[in-house]
Amino acid sequence: LVGRRRAAQTTDGLSDVDVRPDEVFANALLAQADALAEQGRFAEAVRILLHSSFTELQTRIRQRIGVSFTAREIGELGQMPDMARSAFHRLIQRVELSAFAEAPVNAEGYQQARQDYSEFALGESTA
Repeated sequence: LVGRRRAAQTTDGLSDVDVRPDEVFANALLAQADALAEQGRFAEAVRILLHSSFTELQTRIRQRIGVSFTAREIGELGQMPDMARSAFHRLIQRVELSAFAEAPVNAEGYQQARQDYSEFALGESTA
């Protein structure tokens, strides 16, 4: 119960913060993930999109996050358009399936994750 109260307080404290990364960071991260994908390291490329986003967020707003969150809890933090939040949740789910269910990530899966990250971070959609 105490952990839930802390999470709720932190979430409320971030309600006015757009938690998406800036364009420079997002484009650099996409380039890094693309380089991994070109080597056929698709699962690693997908994970780096998500984990680097968490690291960047933690660095930017560290005074506001004082407890450990799961990926899903982090996906609920702050302010962002619904489309961006949905894309971020799809990225989280893809990484969870790869990491915990050992579901393979192929080139198509990477491209979908890349699109989700772009929608989350940059507001882009090719659909």
